[in-house]
Amino acid sequence: MNNEKAADLKARFPNFYVEAILILPDGWHQIVEDLLAELNTINNEAPVRPEHYGVVDLWIRYWNSTATAFVTPRVDTWEPEQAVACLEAVARFNRETNRTCQLCGNAAVGRVKYMDPVIGKHPRADEILCQEHMQQRQQLERSMSPSSNSTH
Repeated sequence: MNNEKAADLKARFPNFYVEAILILPDGWHQIVEDLLAELNTINNEAPVRPEHYGVVDLWIRYWNSTATAFVTPRVDTWEPEQAVACLEAVARFNRETNRTCQLCGNAAVGRVKYMDPVIGKHPRADEILCQEHMQQRQQLERSMSPSSNSTH
């Protein structure tokens, strides 16, 4: 995620911001913001107890175009409904990362899996894309394929 968007999220949700947000695609900004806002709301509804700083521990793992959020709610400070709401927010985030274009945030139509997973020394990650970006990637791949560049 670009630094400006990440800095905005960090400023607005300091208790839930995790550095892994920096490696998430820009197109997922809204779903990350939604997750952090939901966790913030749930946290603000929890009873304040000085002995419990930080009601939720949040981790986000990003690997090969898939992000998964994990939370550990401090259920001893919450009503059961708050713990369930927390887990539902994370489940929603996890689903939406597989349904949202990584480039623009529109609804995704599928995942691009590259046949040649390595270009140079860098691996090519899969991409979750909307129709427009899927077509752009397909056109780019066709233009780069050896068969389309041959003069036979």
